[in-house]
Amino acid sequence: MAKYTNITLYDRPASVQSKKLIAYLEENNIRWARMNYVSDYSECLNAIKTWFPEDDITSFPILVWDHVTYESPDKTIVVSNGRSFTKTKNDLPSDFSTLAEKKS
Repeated sequence: MAKYTNITLYDRPASVQSKKLIAYLEENNIRWARMNYVSDYSECLNAIKTWFPEDDITSFPILVWDHVTYESPDKTIVVSNGRSFTKTKNDLPSDFSTLAEKKS
């Protein structure tokens, strides 16, 4: 079974795009974490760029998630299929709300 896990929103307060992403995550009952940067966010951007060296990431918000496949029914055998990101709700995969890890 494939899932999107470790969903984290990296952002700056009051961003319009962040608000749209947050609304989408909440409306779909998706488990996610938020890393809010008020000042000196260049260090965080540089760290995220190491995950996606081929992409030109220059600003927030950035929603990051891992692709995993559970190879056993009890979810003890997990295969990582990489990490992805988007900057807007419209660029999420069409199956994101279905495969994203849900809140309990």
